[in-house]
Amino acid sequence: MIRPDLHMHTIASDGIYDASQLARLVQRADVTLFSITDHDTLAGLSLAADAAYDRGLAFIPGVEISTEGEDEVHILGYGIRHDDPVLNECFAQAAQDRHDRILNMADELNKLGYPLDKEQLLAQAGASMGRPLLARAMTARSYVQT
Repeated sequence: MIRPDLHMHTIASDGIYDASQLARLVQRADVTLFSITDHDTLAGLSLAADAAYDRGLAFIPGVEISTEGEDEVHILGYGIRHDDPVLNECFAQAAQDRHDRILNMADELNKLGYPLDKEQLLAQAGASMGRPLLARAMTARSYVQT
């Protein structure tokens, strides 16, 4: 019986595990087919494919693409090539936009009396520069409970 999970994130976007750790957890949970669908990046796919192969798991490379506009929509894509130059170029621009947005949000929080050190945020960001980074920073400073 196939036990799939086709929507997972790694630390390449807003997950908490790298692709190799996630493959180990997938195997432990008896999932037999999985897909990494990080937000707007293909960075974890090669490592995930290798980890899946090493563990005898079926793997479908994927991505979750965020749209722009009045309503944010996320589109899941499967069978993605991790080295696709067009997608990687688009995602590089999206990463820069997220970087700029997070720093702007930190500026606004600082103005509202919730000081966040931008250099510290950048150091903690790693590969992922999304809103969860600000949420973790605000929780760590007890500005919010969760």
